[in-house]
Amino acid sequence: MNHTMDIREVHMPADGAKRVLFAEDTEQENEEYQTNKCADEPLPAMYSAMNALVPFVLDRCEIAKGFGNDMTVRTVKFVPRPEGQSICVTFIKVLKDGAKLVWTTPQKAIEEDSTTMQLCNRIKTEATKWINKERLQADLLEAESTGTDGEA
Repeated sequence: MNHTMDIREVHMPADGAKRVLFAEDTEQENEEYQTNKCADEPLPAMYSAMNALVPFVLDRCEIAKGFGNDMTVRTVKFVPRPEGQSICVTFIKVLKDGAKLVWTTPQKAIEEDSTTMQLCNRIKTEATKWINKERLQADLLEAESTGTDGEA
């Protein structure tokens, strides 16, 4: 059964850990919040959608573009506001000595017709697919059962 969800937060930790989505089920009459946790990998488009926010992070934190190399977005929090939406992004960057820098941007309002809003909508679309069980694991199992490598 597919649900329409208002995604509030997407958290993609390091490999092997559970992925977490906090969502409001918009099909419920009450404001029911649901936490989805799963070790199944989302589709690769989820990671690409999240990492497309790296330029937003660099700009928001006033960081030089070169610092964005090897930066990975781990969490995107969507904050509804009466006049639109704000986001807060947590990223991880492995430094030269192997240490990990984890940083969260200050919350920022996003303009409705901006590129950043389009990226946020892409993340929400991929998160909804994950909630509706469109996951990498399912694709791999389907390919295995049909004897194909998953390609058409």
